[in-house]
Parts: sequence; C-alpha cells; structure tokens
Amino acid sequence: MSAPEGGARVRSPRARRVADVVNDVLAPWNLAVVVPPLVGAMTTVPWSRGLALGLVTSLFVGVVPGLLIRAGRRSGRYGDKFLHERRHRPRFLAVVTALVVLAGVVTRALGASGSSLVFLGVMALMGVVAAVVSRWWKISMHAMVVTGSVVLLAVLNSWLVPLLVLVPAVCWARLVASAHTPAQLAAGAAVGAVLGAAAGVT
Repeated sequence: MSAPEGGARVRSPRARRVADVVNDVLAPWNLAVVVPPLVGAMTTVPWSRGLALGLVTSLFVGVVPGLLIRAGRRSGRYGDKFLHERRHRPRFLAVVTALVVLAGVVTRALGASGSSLVFLGVMALMGVVAAVVSRWWKISMHAMVVTGSVVLLAVLNSWLVPLLVLVPAVCWARLVASAHTPAQLAAGAAVGAVLGAAAGVT
C-alpha cells in the first residue's frame, strides 16, 4: 500500500472503526448498485420499469466492478479493495467507463428513459475524468461518487436533500483512513457536485 495521503488527526480505535464502516458502506461500487434503480424509478413511467432497468444498470456498473476488484485482490494484482495505489486506477476506471457505456447500450435497447440515459452519460464522463486525473493525482472517487449521487437525488426530489450529509461524512472517513488529502477530497466532491447537478436538471 502507498504511503498515507491524508492529514488525518483523529486516530482513536473507535473513530477508525466508524470510518471503516462509512468507507465500506458508501464505497463507489455500492452506490453504483443502489443509485441507478432509484434514478430509474424516479424518472420512468411506470416506476417499476425504471426500477428493473436500473437493476440491469447496477449489474454492469456496480456488481461487475466489485467482482473485478475482488478477483484482482485474490490474484495479487490489487493490494486493497479501494485501489490506494494510484497506478492501478486509470486502467480499472477505463474498464468501468466501458461497462457504463455498455449498460447504456443495453438499457437503451430495453427502452430506458432519456433521463436514465443522461444519468449513464454523466457516469461515463465521471469515469473518464477520474481515469485521466488519476494518471497524475489521486482524486477521491469516494467523494466524487457520493457527492454526485446525493446531489442528483436531491435535485430529483427535494425530500432527499438531507442525504447531502453523507458528503462530509465520507470526506471525514477518507481523512481518518489517511486515504486522501483535503484537496483530493474537495476536487472529487466538486466534480461530483457539478456532474450530479447536470444529470438532475437535464
């Protein structure tokens, strides 16, 4: 594993355990499983069709990437589940972006709504940005994905605005884990916020 990136100052065992739970539960691939069905149900009539197509999307953009990471760890290619070593990120993110595009092709053929396809387009753009930036700098994917997700959901339904509290929670957890610097977290959150808002208003 690479040297610690963050400036975490809270090192108590309890804080570390809480941070580990937050990092695991709100990992990008977990959000990529949960969010597409929600977006599909919220933007498609009937909602059940959107939910079903969202689950198809989740298979491509959440389940498969998670399995790829697990396989990479078992083979020794990846040292950890969050790809702390920046050199592993560009290629993996390129694969994820390709899976997002494939999900768009498949769900479009199955009759996905325009809003769902815009959402997938934004996800693909997010993957491209992360893959390119990760060649030189370890922008936070946790911050990018959680911010993009909750901003999008809040734009689609104002009742979900309280979910925005997940953004500082994730940033705190990544700092405690010494996974990123504040600048890397801020950059990830900024990219996620812009793209999430764009997906919600398009």
